[in-house]
Amino acid sequence: MRILRVHIVKEFLPFFFLAFLVFTFILLLGNMLQLIEMVAKGGLAALKLIIYIPLFSLCYSLPMATLAAALMSFGRLSQDNELVAVEASGIKVPSLFIPIFFIGFLLSLLSFHLNSNVVPGARYRFEAMTRELGVKRPALLFQERVFIKDFSQHRLFIEKVKGNYLYGVHIWELRAQSPPLTIFAKRGEVKSEKGGEALTLKLTEGMREQVNPERAGEYRRSNFGTYYFTLSLSSPREEKVNKRPKEMTIKELREEINVLKGKMVYPLLVEINRKISLAFACLTFVLIGAPLGALVKRGGKSIGFGLSFSLILIYYIMMMLGESLGEKGLLPPSLVMWVPTFLLGSIGLFLIFRRIKH
Repeated sequence: MRILRVHIVKEFLPFFFLAFLVFTFILLLGNMLQLIEMVAKGGLAALKLIIYIPLFSLCYSLPMATLAAALMSFGRLSQDNELVAVEASGIKVPSLFIPIFFIGFLLSLLSFHLNSNVVPGARYRFEAMTRELGVKRPALLFQERVFIKDFSQHRLFIEKVKGNYLYGVHIWELRAQSPPLTIFAKRGEVKSEKGGEALTLKLTEGMREQVNPERAGEYRRSNFGTYYFTLSLSSPREEKVNKRPKEMTIKELREEINVLKGKMVYPLLVEINRKISLAFACLTFVLIGAPLGALVKRGGKSIGFGLSFSLILIYYIMMMLGESLGEKGLLPPSLVMWVPTFLLGSIGLFLIFRRIKH
């Protein structure tokens, strides 16, 4: 029996490392394109950001690789009739799942540590370093045809960026008690001011527009030839102020929840449950992957890889739907963020008990 379990582990691990490399590479592509753009704008100084890029994908690539490896390894054993031979010798196939379950549990513990501490820290340091580079090279903070939300009271949309020169600049200055002030300019130039604490935009050929708060539907509009607009930058060292939920550890999220009240805590509760449920996805994917792989009779490895993509897609669609419902407070975050994990885990346990009965 010990030899069989060692054989199962040896079958599982190569598939796991291969799937891990494939999924990590796929997830890296989007971030790498962003990094290439930053290097093109910021030069070689932006290359030091590359050390953080692979860490962002770990919380997703580990569960994905675990599922793919479980499906492909047991699919290969089933296709080659090794599981039939095992059952013919009087050994129950589910007993072969035990070492893989143990590996899945260890990977869940590793994933929990990464999700709760390592990845949030890497995300924050990446953002902080991006801001530091942005102070030295202001154009790094501006991307083409993207709504920019890095400035607390302002939203920006820029049609074209070329060095420190901007074209088609749209700015919304948000105001609590009145409609936003809208600014549009054909061209703009970015300059760093006050030792990097602020950016000044020199806007040319544009207009300022605002809804009259006293008369709905009436606009106040003024054209300008040159207009100077200042955007304040938060210091990258002000960690507590600047951190977004995905950049906060579980401990920091809980501290923030104790300070905030009402609906404001829903996104924080969603993030806590997302981090934990994603960690235990490794164990869940093993629970469903091993018995599903054992059912495959033909095309073990290829069918296993295809099934893994389908299950991963279903899982993450449910997670995204849960995030949306939880952040709006429509359903408890502690419930909706665990539905995918419990659902797939329950299906896996059903398949295992069914196999034991047979």
